[in-house]
Amino acid sequence: MNKLISCIALVFVGLNLSLPAQAIRVTEQDIVCYFKYKIGDQAWVLDSTGATTRAGARRFREQVLQRQQRLAEDGGEELQVAYTGCRDPYGHN
Repeated sequence: MNKLISCIALVFVGLNLSLPAQAIRVTEQDIVCYFKYKIGDQAWVLDSTGATTRAGARRFREQVLQRQQRLAEDGGEELQVAYTGCRDPYGHN
């Protein structure tokens, strides 16, 4: 039994079938929220987050922006954010 489990594990590793990487990929069915931000005098950075629900996409967006806010504060700069809407593949905007 242990040999069977070892063989299956080797097949997953050999074929590069990593489930976590596949789970975080944004698909056509995901809701994607777009936004842009800039820190101080730097150029605007266009970014997006996606999830299967609008709340999840917004939560991921807030996590990204909180991280950027910390970077801005550490550098003594100001973070500017512009929200550019969400794409819902089912048309519920």
